[in-house]
Amino acid sequence: MRHLGLLYLVGTLPWLPAQSPPGPDGELEQRLSALLQSSLQEDTFEGLSAVVAIGSDILVSDGYGYADRPKRTKAGPESVYRVGSLTEQFQALALVAWCQENELDLEDSLEEVLPELSLASSISIRGLLSHTSGLPGYTDLLEGGPEDVEFPRTRVLAWLGETGFASEPGSCFAYSNTNVFLSGMVLEKLTDRPLPDYLSEHVFEELGMSDTEYCFRGPSLPKGDRTLREIRGDVLDEGAIPQPFEARGLCSTALDVFRWSQPLFQGDLLDSEILDEVLSPGVLKDGTGTAWGMGVGITSTAGHRGYVFGGGMGGSRVHVAYYPAGDLSIVLLAQGERAPLTTIEKRLTRAVLDVPQEKVLDLALEAEQRSIYLGEYYVGCNQVTLFEKGEQLFVSNALQRVSRLMAQGGHVFLAENDPEVRYRFEVEDGSATGFVLEEHGIQSIGKRIMQENG
Repeated sequence: MRHLGLLYLVGTLPWLPAQSPPGPDGELEQRLSALLQSSLQEDTFEGLSAVVAIGSDILVSDGYGYADRPKRTKAGPESVYRVGSLTEQFQALALVAWCQENELDLEDSLEEVLPELSLASSISIRGLLSHTSGLPGYTDLLEGGPEDVEFPRTRVLAWLGETGFASEPGSCFAYSNTNVFLSGMVLEKLTDRPLPDYLSEHVFEELGMSDTEYCFRGPSLPKGDRTLREIRGDVLDEGAIPQPFEARGLCSTALDVFRWSQPLFQGDLLDSEILDEVLSPGVLKDGTGTAWGMGVGITSTAGHRGYVFGGGMGGSRVHVAYYPAGDLSIVLLAQGERAPLTTIEKRLTRAVLDVPQEKVLDLALEAEQRSIYLGEYYVGCNQVTLFEKGEQLFVSNALQRVSRLMAQGGHVFLAENDPEVRYRFEVEDGSATGFVLEEHGIQSIGKRIMQENG
């Protein structure tokens, strides 16, 4: 079995900056910097690092605010952040490339690779990468408290065997860290290499990503009902979370992430056939499409299709976007759990593509009007919650991401953090029965979960 990395298809990589380039001096560059600075001033997060580029031509590479406020460390393009679920993107594409080179079909079951998983015969590699495996989230293992923060992989596999599927494989999209966890195990089995070492040798070193590494190698330090971790000499409060491993274990910088994303989307890391497969929306058994490829989410801005990935952990957030129409790359890393990076990215994208923001209303609703929509809904097999806080409506989606909803009239709402996400509610007898969700060209149906009392 050959042990080839993601970069087996790479010839000569395009020029990429080894350090922060000179500051912006053009009109567009100044406008982008002003947008980034104003975003920091109007929101409640501490710092932001950004790279905005057209092709390999960097328009902005800078930092705003603090990467570490207590230490008064200014944010910059080389500031290190914990990038959380961005970890998935690296390993997912490494796995796709390995399977292609070694003629392993993505539709093959995990039975031969992970025979210790009792459910393996019903799960394909594609099911893991597209989040259509039907597996529950392994973070449910944390219910016992901080003593369960770290656990062996054998325990995860045993728990999955006992718990079974949350939904029929292939029947719906449900993002789950279990899929990421298992795909990392699969890559280790296939390459016979520990995942951190494999990615370091075959991806990070090849691309000059010297500031990207697994940053959770040390043991957890329990303290009450919280979890402390030592990272580069600093002890940080993480709360009760599992050892990240494949799912969200990396630290990186804005420039390092750009060194990865720019050649990836320009086709320098994968051949066109593989890349097209990675970027294509998933398809469920009933023919319904999803807004997820393999390790990459699908988005749009003003009709321009784009690709996104990101995540966050312990206070850091990351958001990466690429739009083929303008060969536009945007990398945003922030210090602050509430950093609205999707909103910021959309502003930057519209500025570069010269697309004005359409008029968005934000109508006030009385308590009786808000009550029409409150409750639980299913979108496929994912539960979505509509709730109110103060005098405003919020939605918590399948990824447990919360967004305020802005009323447009006629039972139509837009998500504040991304106005191109639209909820159109169906209302009967003064209560919503469901909604149509229009999200970046993908349409889904939400159905209210009826309570026993009707």
